[in-house]
Parts: sequence; structure tokens; C-alpha cells
Amino acid sequence: MEWLQSPEMKEKVDKIFVIGGEAVYKIAMNSDYHQIVYLTRIHSNFECDAFFPHLDPENYTLTEPKDVPEEIQEENGIKYKHEVYVKK
Repeated sequence: MEWLQSPEMKEKVDKIFVIGGEAVYKIAMNSDYHQIVYLTRIHSNFECDAFFPHLDPENYTLTEPKDVPEEIQEENGIKYKHEVYVKK
């Protein structure tokens, strides 16, 4: 993440999306760079061994952007909801 501090990168990069895995999420969330979390909450149980870090409500506010559906979505029998959190 240090390369983001270079003047060249600051001029060229507006947004960065971190798409995992677990260790990369933790590094990004502990950095000063991230401000918004776009989270897809899956409403099903799956066997897995890696998880997205806990979002502490004292540090994040759940928002309701107009372009994100409020209701639970379903695709191929899997229910999910998109959530957007802003770092306080």
C-alpha cells in the first residue's frame, strides 16, 4: 500500500477496489486510504475458512445510496444484500 503515497500514483489513481483475500482486506482496512466499504452480505451458510474482517459500528456508518437496492436480492437460489459503509 505504500506505493499509493507516491506523487505519481496520487495524481493517477482515484479509486482502488480490494477484492480479497482475507489478509489483503485487513491490510487495506487498517490503512488510512480506505473510506468506503462495498459489502455483499450473503444470506446462506457455506463452508469456508476465510472471512471478511468485522466492521465495528463505532468506526463505520451504514449508508443507503440510491443506486444500491435496499431489498434482499436473489440469484441462483442464493440470497444476498449489497451494503455500503462509510468510515467515520
